[in-house]
Amino acid sequence: MNKQIELNLIISIIALSWTIVGLLIIKKNQIEAQPKKRYPISLLIVYSLSFVLEIVKYFSRNPASTEIVHTITISFLYGPLLYFFYKEILNQPIKSKKIITLHILPFFIALLFDFLLHFRYVTEDNLFFIILSPLSILIYGIIILQKIIKYNKFIDTQFSSHETEITLSWLKALAIGYIILFGLSFSTLFLLRPNFIPIPKEITAILSAQLITNIPLVFFILTFVINYPNQQIIKFDEQVPKEIDKTIKDKHKCSDKALLEQVNVLKNHMKEKKLYLDCDLTLDKLSQEINISRHKISYVITEGMNSNFYTFINEYRIKEFINLVKEGKNKDMSILGLAFECGFKGSSSFYNAMKKEKQMTPKQLISKIENGIDC
Repeated sequence: MNKQIELNLIISIIALSWTIVGLLIIKKNQIEAQPKKRYPISLLIVYSLSFVLEIVKYFSRNPASTEIVHTITISFLYGPLLYFFYKEILNQPIKSKKIITLHILPFFIALLFDFLLHFRYVTEDNLFFIILSPLSILIYGIIILQKIIKYNKFIDTQFSSHETEITLSWLKALAIGYIILFGLSFSTLFLLRPNFIPIPKEITAILSAQLITNIPLVFFILTFVINYPNQQIIKFDEQVPKEIDKTIKDKHKCSDKALLEQVNVLKNHMKEKKLYLDCDLTLDKLSQEINISRHKISYVITEGMNSNFYTFINEYRIKEFINLVKEGKNKDMSILGLAFECGFKGSSSFYNAMKKEKQMTPKQLISKIENGIDC
């Protein structure tokens, strides 16, 4: 029995199992604040199609009859669907059918060629699609990665949390994985070609281009299944950073005295209402709660406090944490439990804020407080 097919079969079964689990999670846990089911379901199904084909091919009496659609053709959907999903996460879904059609047009062209090849209207594989497939993965990987990097530069202006569903770090990892997948696909495409370089048959019998590219896809599916349930639609407005820059340039419109008054108003709101205890607090939410425009809040925080929204909110949360420790609440609750009480959404936000504000770990801070050192 061929070792290459055996290994591919094991990987395919694992990937298909994770896909089924993911589809069940999506069906069960779908909530209004999450991206619509169409993209998560489509992504998982498309990711797993090559594995389904591998399983069908392995158990089929006539494997050639199962090769109507090739894995290379399916891969033309990987990038576009992930890109559509990313846009929907940021509440920027692509509404134009023409644009969507342009993104998936290469898939339909490759699909047409597969049918022509299967029914022998053409007799040779098209090297153009073989090269274009990993190139498509590379391009979409770079586009998504660049957009997430740009997005992360501005999240401190609107969010008080740095959890993965806010920073999109898991999606960033997928984009990097796409780029790695391109490198693997492109390399194996040429390195494993007959007579290109002398590779022992013992190695080529186990490793194939398909196997090497399937392994990252398995982890893509797992990463998606693990992280999607926590991902919600993010109301991020790219205009906010632009508004802040524009206001700073026009800062002469607001006197130092007026700015100081606005700083005090904002601080009083935070102290009296303790809005920082809301772990999902955003700039938009704060604006609605205290009836001050986000444009004005951003200006007051940036220019009046020389800070940003993320730092401003988490300073209050850390002060609340210090007060709870001084009251001895850490004797009855875990550190993470105390962090939740103070408005932190998770361990990532808590430890990042503590490191940024106090340059120490929570345990070190507690130790200093217990030793009577003022923090």
